[in-house]
Amino acid sequence: MAELSAIDCPFTSLTLHQPPGQRALQVDSTGVTFTFRAEAGSEPLLDSASHWISTHECTPPEADAPDDGFGA
Repeated sequence: MAELSAIDCPFTSLTLHQPPGQRALQVDSTGVTFTFRAEAGSEPLLDSASHWISTHECTPPEADAPDDGFGA
């Protein structure tokens, strides 16, 4: 958190659905989420960095396309 603040990079601390011993920070400008894990009394270590695409467009399958196994 100190490093992001030092470079004036706004972020949000995510609390929803975070298990004990885990903390997630999301960079406001890009949506990249950094997830940290820590054992009690230890310094948090980076576990993952990820980015979720919030919107996308799927091309609908052709009317006579075979079942793809995903129910479409």
